[in-house]
Amino acid sequence: MSRMKYVTIRSPRRPRRRADTATQVILYILIAVLLGCLIWSAHARAALDKVEEDIEYVKSGLEQAEVRQTATRNVVYAPVRENAATAIVEALEEAEEETGPEYISLGEFTITGYCSCEACCGKWSVLNNRITASGTTMEEGRTVGADWAMLPAGTSIYIDGFGERIVEDKPAGWIVERYGGKIIDLYFDDHAEAWAIGRKTAEVFVERTCG
Repeated sequence: MSRMKYVTIRSPRRPRRRADTATQVILYILIAVLLGCLIWSAHARAALDKVEEDIEYVKSGLEQAEVRQTATRNVVYAPVRENAATAIVEALEEAEEETGPEYISLGEFTITGYCSCEACCGKWSVLNNRITASGTTMEEGRTVGADWAMLPAGTSIYIDGFGERIVEDKPAGWIVERYGGKIIDLYFDDHAEAWAIGRKTAEVFVERTCG
């Protein structure tokens, strides 16, 4: 019996087409480009974040510098503003004093003192109810008696050496006649102080009225 021979038959290898090779090359190129873009994007984002951090740092530094500058300005200029304000107030006060009431001299008057006791006022004594002839309440440092024919009740006067007073009372008629109307009687709460003045001579001024 003859032996059988087995022969392996191999199918011939198909040759690779050029189109398949080109497609693979393009695919590799696309993959490489994509990877490059991803890498570039990551680097770009990191760089952008760094820029944003630098901007925030600069802004923070500027804000701190502005705060320090404002604080320095307040420390340096606050006393200057305070001194300027004080100078303005003083200037206004001086201007107000300079533009105060204008007085006209009435010449020299005899100055005496009185209180509300019977020794000073006689039958007109108002010891328990200190009311002047004009109906006001006597007040030391304000009330004076004068000839109403020359200085009507309510007239504001200035007596050299005694200051401002208001005519609210009047002396007895015979006293007015004795001094020719040129007498000013200063009111005092205390009788001793009133008599201590005695008789003095002082220039009297009256406030100028408009018109």
